[in-house]
Amino acid sequence: MEWPGDSDAWGDGSAGALSPDVSVVTDPGVPGVQRTGVSTSEPPPGTTAYRVEVVGSEPGATLHLIGRHGDTAIPESALPLVLDVRTHEPDSLELVQAFGVHFQDEIQCRVYVGEELVAIATGPGEAECALPPT
Repeated sequence: MEWPGDSDAWGDGSAGALSPDVSVVTDPGVPGVQRTGVSTSEPPPGTTAYRVEVVGSEPGATLHLIGRHGDTAIPESALPLVLDVRTHEPDSLELVQAFGVHFQDEIQCRVYVGEELVAIATGPGEAECALPPT
């Protein structure tokens, strides 16, 4: 399943700016909530491919993938949720916001580039994974 975003809401504002391509990945082996405080790596310059995992005791969540000049909303989806995100501009994914449907139970977002964890956040009802600037 893919969600096309609003092409005017992503990128540097130029006519060719496109929202990211987002697709659901079926991964029954995605781990549950991991401890926070684990070390993260900086995404390498030029990154356009990310893996986003959202897990927790919330039954579902909505997401916002925020780029330099806009965001793409992902509709309510059951957890665990794994997404492949491909941006059209290098280094343009800056923040992933996950909002649980009950907005009170534990929820965690994780962002990977390849096998490297680049952002992780856990919270009651919501979590924000901020990617370090490159």
